[in-house]
Amino acid sequence: MRPVRAVGFDLDGTFLRTHVDYAGLDNADLAVLEEHGIPADEVFGPDPPAKRRRAPISEWLRAHGRSAEEEGIFDEIDRRFTFYETQYVDMAEPFPGSLECLDALKAMGLKVGLLTRGGHEYGETALRRFGAYEKMDAVVGRDFSDYDRSKPSPAAMEDFAGELGVEPCEILYIGDNLTDWMCARDSGAPFIGVLSGSVDEDGWQAACPGMLTLPHAGDVMDVMGQYTHVHRYTQLEHTADAMVSCSADTLEMCFADAAYALSDQTVDADRVEARETRYIVAGGEDPVERLYAFLSEVLFVMDAESFAFCRFRVRFDGNTVIGEGDGEPLDPRRHHAKGEVKAVTYHMMTVSEDPPEVTAVFDM
Repeated sequence: MRPVRAVGFDLDGTFLRTHVDYAGLDNADLAVLEEHGIPADEVFGPDPPAKRRRAPISEWLRAHGRSAEEEGIFDEIDRRFTFYETQYVDMAEPFPGSLECLDALKAMGLKVGLLTRGGHEYGETALRRFGAYEKMDAVVGRDFSDYDRSKPSPAAMEDFAGELGVEPCEILYIGDNLTDWMCARDSGAPFIGVLSGSVDEDGWQAACPGMLTLPHAGDVMDVMGQYTHVHRYTQLEHTADAMVSCSADTLEMCFADAAYALSDQTVDADRVEARETRYIVAGGEDPVERLYAFLSEVLFVMDAESFAFCRFRVRFDGNTVIGEGDGEPLDPRRHHAKGEVKAVTYHMMTVSEDPPEVTAVFDM
């Protein structure tokens, strides 16, 4: 199981409060096409998507014998994009905690970077105003490689991971927009939504119930322990079933360790890749009931979806346990089968809050 090794930030609405003419920016490519006599409805259809790829433009130009114009048209679109992005860049300002968290994250041995749909010139110009560009281990924008690899494509996260020298699943990505979440989700990167931009709490929960949200990106320091935590558990002697003990810095981490131990009883969890995330919500009147309900829900997902987990994060909200489990569909060819957990056993289950420790028994 690989914990997070890097933290990536979106720019507008996440790391910085910016002032961009989005109406002009979002329609810049359409305006250029119109000026060159290229009908957008033929290229993109009668209702052009908000985030448009360039492949359809290339295909239209090729079909109409105008391929020679492609480079010039794309250059012109890029210049328009850069104009709208940098027009008011001097008005940008960091959200509370954005600058400070960079030093704190790097002090933890983590890499930090910026992944934006904006251009590199825009990102660099904005960050340099606050001395943040020099602290970034990678800055990847829409012009890093092929335009169609930019967000929300998961290829953007793959490019970003390559620059950081990590895997996508080892990047905690923070963003304010659904395209940020889709890019992270489809690449296997854990994600936190912030409330400083275009999506509010209701919007995040409607898109992904159980998602962790924060007021600002700098608040990530309050939860980083969950993302850098390395799962550990102790296998205890038991006559028939599997019994495990977990102790950690917090009770939430103990719950996460117990869920990892549950998965590790069925397959070798170290062989499972973090490609998808499942959100698991459970509740109970007391800590033991909550642990039992949570682990039972984890087991249900494992059985019902034939899903293997390799990493968990847990947070408490009153009597509710909210878990994020990373993993992938079970693949008998790659995942080493260990055994079958029939049920989580309430008998002998214990939860200690001081010091944080839990004991769980699985009916094998």
